[in-house]
Amino acid sequence: MELQNRFVQLVPESNSAIVNKGKQLLEYEEKTKELLAKVIGLERKKKDEKVVEGKKLVQTLAKDNEWLNSKFSVDYQLSRDNKNEKNILMAELEHFNYKAGGLQEELQKKTNEVEEGRQLRAQLQQQIVWNDTEMSKNKQCLKECEEDNNLLMDKIIGLKLKNNELMVNHGDTSEAPCDTAEVNNIRFNGSLEDVKEANLIQAPSSDSPTSSFLVESNSPSNLKFATFAGTKWAASCSRDTWSRQCLVEKVDELEDELRGEKQKVADGKELAQNLVKKIDWLLSET
Repeated sequence: MELQNRFVQLVPESNSAIVNKGKQLLEYEEKTKELLAKVIGLERKKKDEKVVEGKKLVQTLAKDNEWLNSKFSVDYQLSRDNKNEKNILMAELEHFNYKAGGLQEELQKKTNEVEEGRQLRAQLQQQIVWNDTEMSKNKQCLKECEEDNNLLMDKIIGLKLKNNELMVNHGDTSEAPCDTAEVNNIRFNGSLEDVKEANLIQAPSSDSPTSSFLVESNSPSNLKFATFAGTKWAASCSRDTWSRQCLVEKVDELEDELRGEKQKVADGKELAQNLVKKIDWLLSET
């Protein structure tokens, strides 16, 4: 009974305890729900924040990707431009090297030409010195030839005068004035051609020393005297004629030699002028 009573007493207590526990349980459930709601809210908030952050990150990554793409495009274009510019520069470098090689060859060629020009100039200077020496020799030779010609002229004039004197002494006075005029002409003109012509006038047309004398004095009054004179003076006239012929030949030789020396002098002058022109041209080229 006691147990029953006690049990009966305990039942309300337990019921109240159960009710209390039920209330507490409800409170706990409500708190749990609130906490769950808060947790869910926090989770949602975190999720929303993460979503926002993710969106921001995606946007940032998109912007970065776009920037990287644009930068890559720019870098790629710049790389292509640099490559093209490099190719252009390489082509220009090859062309420059080609031109430099050509200029080097041209410079070497010009250097060789300058060296050849210097050597040629030295040779030309030596040639000019040699030509000057030869011209001096030729001038000296011409001077000597002129002196020899003057001596020959004096001898020819002396022979003319002697011939005229002999002709005058032997009665042939018609020829003497003419010969004297010829001698004066030779003396004043001093031409070798005049001497030659005068000697040809006096020289006999045949080998006989008396034929010229007989032709020149062909009058009847002088025939007998001419025959006697031709016999008496044959040897003397032959020597004179031979001397005159030798003089004429000597004059001809001297004329030829003089013409040759003059031609040499003219050739030397022309060569010297050509050498001077060539030297001037080489100097202008260098």
